[in-house]
Amino acid sequence: MSRISTHILDLNLGKPAADVLVRLFFSPSKSNEKWAEIGYGQTNKDGRVVNFLKEDQKILPGHYKLKFFLTEYIQNQHLTVDPFFPEVEIQFSFQKVEEHYHIPLLFNQFGYSTYKGS
Repeated sequence: MSRISTHILDLNLGKPAADVLVRLFFSPSKSNEKWAEIGYGQTNKDGRVVNFLKEDQKILPGHYKLKFFLTEYIQNQHLTVDPFFPEVEIQFSFQKVEEHYHIPLLFNQFGYSTYKGS
């Protein structure tokens, strides 16, 4: 399992959000001016991306960003409104590379929240 993972819960439907593209970015500086994409994944039927990185790819201490692309998922749910949040970005930082970082996204069509999971 990757040291960074996520899952998405669709609070409109009360179920995991499958088939959502999520991209992982890294920035070595606090200014976050230079983001480099280091991995990506598509959520599975349980709304999870467990492996953003290749097996031999190492993570470094620093600043990370997950970018969730929600438009296509929301349109596929046949909601009657356009996505208010078509994309969600969550930034986080850590120094301990030996730990696992799980960053969930809970969302509905007009809001979202996140937390540091386990």
